[in-house]
Amino acid sequence: MKKSVFKQGCMLAVALIGYTAVTAQQKNLKVTGNITGLTGKVYLANYTGEKPVLDSVIINNGIFAFEKPLQDADFFVLQFPGDRARLSLFTEPGVTTAVTGSSDSLNHLRVAGGPAQKQYEQWKNVWGTITATAGTLYRKSDAAEKEKDTTVKAQMKAEVKEGFAALDQTLYLAVDSFVKAHPASPVSAYIIYERFVGYPYPENAAKQYAQLSPAAKASLYGRKIEESRKIDARTAIGVKPQFTQPDTLGKLVKVSDFKGKYVLIDFWASWCGPCRKENPNVVAAYKKYHDKGFEILSVSLDDKKEAWLNAVHKDGLTWTHVSDLKGWKNEAATAFGVKSVPTSLLLDKNGVVVARNLRGEELHTTLEKLLK
Repeated sequence: MKKSVFKQGCMLAVALIGYTAVTAQQKNLKVTGNITGLTGKVYLANYTGEKPVLDSVIINNGIFAFEKPLQDADFFVLQFPGDRARLSLFTEPGVTTAVTGSSDSLNHLRVAGGPAQKQYEQWKNVWGTITATAGTLYRKSDAAEKEKDTTVKAQMKAEVKEGFAALDQTLYLAVDSFVKAHPASPVSAYIIYERFVGYPYPENAAKQYAQLSPAAKASLYGRKIEESRKIDARTAIGVKPQFTQPDTLGKLVKVSDFKGKYVLIDFWASWCGPCRKENPNVVAAYKKYHDKGFEILSVSLDDKKEAWLNAVHKDGLTWTHVSDLKGWKNEAATAFGVKSVPTSLLLDKNGVVVARNLRGEELHTTLEKLLK
């Protein structure tokens, strides 16, 4: 069964640092604003790095301006006073992006920028339609969970599943169409990274990356995609991932300790809502297949031991748990490019990856085939 691109998860904005500049000459980011009636302070946020970068300026009679060094075309967010509204921008070195309008309608401002901004606006319209459909499906999914009639509940769940499958295809075709129309655009690389690397869906990312021109591949997000592909290869089907981490008592546990068993390596965290929601399904799989040779090695991305152990106890997770309590900087998660949780790898008896990111009934279906 194909996994949905719209499955919920807790994500990390990952920095891929150490790149050299594409151009030798340094140019600047320039963002100006003339918004009638706007007072206070406006912020310009960038999430490319390991930590968000937030710049601010004082608004003077509705006018403000940001200018700072910028090596690559990049995605920024304008945050208005009181967080009343946010505006997404795709800026380019040496190009001024001008925002105009009224404080009475911050969600309908006019933006004049370079080619990248115009292309991003095109994508934003497409993405808005897709997310609206996804929102409807999520609400229907929540309603299905509350439905008392089991027959109606099953029908609603089937409709939601079918809806998400169709939306996955819609998204893929939308990205494909945009990339084909703008193969040299840094926006195309950004979209591929955001939609198919951050979640992640490496097969989709690889197909779309292949369509980019050399210029787009050399862009900031083109380089980020390439780096993620190298990291992703460490957990590709057919490889043997290895790591060692301490369990709840401080004893070191190795992946190789489970040789001879089918092992699900499950990256999760106590603070991750989708992880906790998936846990009952994982518990059910463990109870059903453990006696047939199935084990689980859970790797927590917590940084507080008490919260980690409380979640293990509360959710009834009776298998092996490890963590170095470094949060998103967990060494195993970092080595294998884990950018969202839950993320999982299924290993065969020889420690070789045979499947990735199995959730819901797909986990049971796969185990049934392997352990029958």
